[in-house]
Amino acid sequence: MSALWIKICGITTAEAVSAAEGAGADAIGFVFAVSPRRVTPEHAFRLAAPVRGKVACCAVVRRTSQAEVDEILRVLRPDMLQADIDELGSLRLPRTLHVMPVVSTRTRAPDLLPERVLLERPPTDDGAGWDEPGIRGLSRR
Repeated sequence: MSALWIKICGITTAEAVSAAEGAGADAIGFVFAVSPRRVTPEHAFRLAAPVRGKVACCAVVRRTSQAEVDEILRVLRPDMLQADIDELGSLRLPRTLHVMPVVSTRTRAPDLLPERVLLERPPTDDGAGWDEPGIRGLSRR
């Protein structure tokens, strides 16, 4: 069994960065997708500065453009990028950048999954809950 790895996502303040580091998080996530927690690459860069080398910095994108990703990579210089698995094939990314593919039980996952994925739950306010048969299907591939 592998060790637990924790990423605290939606970081928007210096206090949240400090709390995540103090709690022993392995990574912090900066959201660049449409969200109330969305930050700019410049703001994320400033927030990440005190924890560089101690906590991994993850850029979280969704339905993005190559230009937006290029700007995030240039300004924030994240350690990893989190994106929907179906988006990753269309993005040009540095080979040295760690990628965290996101799969959801709401969309069909590819037949061949990478070794590690982030399983995204449907929005909590839609009442749909987890698609347990869909999750079991992912684990058997």
